[in-house]
Amino acid sequence: MAVSLGLQLDEESVRRLLAIRRDLLERVSELEEEIRRIREVVRVIEETLTAQGFRRAAESSSGLEVPLRSSDGRLLAVMYVYEGRLRIVPSGELEFRTSTPPFRSFLIDRVFEGMRRADERRVGEGALSPDEVFRYEVRSDGDVIRSIEVWNYGGERRLGEIKSAVRWTLERMYEKTAVRG
Repeated sequence: MAVSLGLQLDEESVRRLLAIRRDLLERVSELEEEIRRIREVVRVIEETLTAQGFRRAAESSSGLEVPLRSSDGRLLAVMYVYEGRLRIVPSGELEFRTSTPPFRSFLIDRVFEGMRRADERRVGEGALSPDEVFRYEVRSDGDVIRSIEVWNYGGERRLGEIKSAVRWTLERMYEKTAVRG
């Protein structure tokens, strides 16, 4: 859409404006390239932190084992951390159901779906490829949760968010089932 300001420019003014426009477009290209390089560095840093961040947890040959405990010390689940993938397995002593709040309303709808939507937006911005989008699957027998599989969880920060959200959710679910029975 062209907008005319009703100004008559002499040839020199037009040349200067074209030069300024060319310089600005060059600068935009330089900044876009710089942003791309910075994102790549951030990705490498996140991968490095993820690899280093859970060294204190018990290491198994199949991945890192991170126990998720309630505030009173009861084992709620074990989170197995692999490269680009998580597997969360509830304690065999407890039975968590997908219908028990806040599993669906908080963990699934708010946390996991929020992460997936954020990644979808990043795909739209060109910052993430479609095969790097956060995804998850709840594996259950009927209503009883057997495991939660997560792929493309991202870096250390997101891993911490997932750990915290899962622990908090399972603790609330445990409290509700302990009260019932």
